[in-house]
Amino acid sequence: MPTAEGLHALVRQARVPVWLPWPLPAGWLVSGFSGAGDERTGARACAMSLSGPNPLGGPADMLIVAEEPGVGLGAGLAGLPGPDPGDGFAASQPNAVVKVANHVAPLWLVESDGKAVFVGEVAANWLWLVLWPDTAGTLLVEPLPLRDLRDLREPAQEFDGPFGAPSTRLPLPSAGGTVPPLSGQAAGPAALARTGRATMAAVLIDLHVHSSASDGTDAPAEVARRAAAAGLGVIALTDHDTQAGVAPARAALPPGLALVPGMELSCQLDGRSVHLLCYLFDPADPALRAETARIRDDRVYRAMAMTQRLRELGADVSWEQVSAIAGDAVVGRPHLARALAASGAIADPGDAFTAEWIGDGGRAFVDRYAPGLASAVGLVRAAGGVPVLAHPRSPGYEVPDAVIAELAAAGLAGIEVFHPDHGRAERDRLTGLAGSLGLISTGGSDHHGTFLPGGPGASPAGHGLGGETTPPAEYERLLAVAGTRP
Repeated sequence: MPTAEGLHALVRQARVPVWLPWPLPAGWLVSGFSGAGDERTGARACAMSLSGPNPLGGPADMLIVAEEPGVGLGAGLAGLPGPDPGDGFAASQPNAVVKVANHVAPLWLVESDGKAVFVGEVAANWLWLVLWPDTAGTLLVEPLPLRDLRDLREPAQEFDGPFGAPSTRLPLPSAGGTVPPLSGQAAGPAALARTGRATMAAVLIDLHVHSSASDGTDAPAEVARRAAAAGLGVIALTDHDTQAGVAPARAALPPGLALVPGMELSCQLDGRSVHLLCYLFDPADPALRAETARIRDDRVYRAMAMTQRLRELGADVSWEQVSAIAGDAVVGRPHLARALAASGAIADPGDAFTAEWIGDGGRAFVDRYAPGLASAVGLVRAAGGVPVLAHPRSPGYEVPDAVIAELAAAGLAGIEVFHPDHGRAERDRLTGLAGSLGLISTGGSDHHGTFLPGGPGASPAGHGLGGETTPPAEYERLLAVAGTRP
C-alpha cells in the first residue's frame, strides 16, 4: 500500500515536478508513485499512479510522469522509439490542457494502442499523462488542474492521501539508491532486471562507458559500483580497442546491474578518425582479435612518437612517464595529456587537446593506423556482434547521412543518437534517419570518470554515468540483433 512517508521521501529528492491532480477527480485514489535518478542528482523522473472510475463506465488508471528531456520513461510507456516525443509532435492544435498554478499548459495526443497518451512541456520538463483504457482520456475533456507536491514541503502542508491499493501500471517500483521503497513495493533495480521486458521502461540504460582499461580514470570495478549508485540498470563497457575491463567489471557487478560487453573500435573515414561501438561480439573471433591487436600496437608506436615531439617542443615528458600513467590500459592521448600537465607545460590535461600540443593536426600530433569504417562494420558483424556508429555529429567525428546509408546497407545496426555532443535538433534528425534506414537509436554518456573528452571548454553535462541513455525499446532491438542477453 502506498504511504505518505514514501511520498514525502520522493518529494524531498525530486528535481522534477511531482504532479498530482488537485482536487482529485471524484472517486479517484493515489495508487503508487516512484522516481528514477541517483543520490547526486535526485529524481530525474517522477511517476504518480492513480485509479478511479472511467467517465464512460468501468475502472480506469492514470499515470502522470514528469521527466527531464532524454530520460525516456514517458516515451517508453507510449511505445515511441526515442526518449522524447520527437520533432513535430506539437505541429497541430493541442488536444487537451492542464491547469498549472495560474497557467494553462497544452497537451497533444500521441497514438498508442489500448491507452490514451498525452504529452506536453511544463517548466522545461516533459509532462506525460497515460490513461487506461483509451476511453479514460475523456477525463481531459475539461482542463485538469495539477499541483506540484514540491510546493508542499512544510510538514503541515504535506499531502496525506487518499491512498488506494497498489497499481500494476506503475513502471518504477522503486528507483534503487534514489529514494527508499515508495509505494509499499520494495523492489529495486535487481527486481527490475529480473522482471525483464515487462518493466524495461523503468530501467536506465547507458551503452557508452569507459574505464581505466583505456582512457577512463575509474577502474572497471569502480565504474560498476558507481553505475549502480547512479540508479542504472544496464551499462555497456566500451573501452577503446579492448575488452580488458569487462572481466573485472563483471566480477564486481552489483546485484541488479546488467553488463553489456562492448568496445569502441577506432576506425577511419577519408583519413579522419571515427569510432564504432561494438556490442556482444565473440571476443575469440580471430579476425577481429588480430585487427584490435594491430590497432593497440600502433597506439603504442604513435604515443612514443608523440612523446618525442613533445620533448622537441620543450615539454619535460618521457615515454617512461606516459607508460606509467597508462599502466596496463590501452595507451591514448589522454595519458599524454596527463603527463604534459604533470610536467607543468599546461595547467590541465584538457589544455593539451589544442593545435599547440596534441589536438588533431597539432604540433605534436601523430596519426595512427585504423581500419576503414565499412571494413570494421563487416568485421564486427562476422564476429556475431552489433555495430553502432558512435556520436556521428560530434565535432571532428561527423559522418554524412549518405555514408550512414551506405553503412546500413553493409551491416551497420544502429546510430548513437543520444550523446552529450548532440543537440536537440541533431537528435531529431538522427532519429528520423535511423527510422528511415531501419537502424537502432542508442544513447550513452561517454563517461570517462574525471576526464572529459573534447578538450578545453568541454562541458560535463551529460558525461556523468546515466547522463544520456538508450530507450528501453531500442535496447531490446539491439539484443534481438545479437540473439543473446547479457
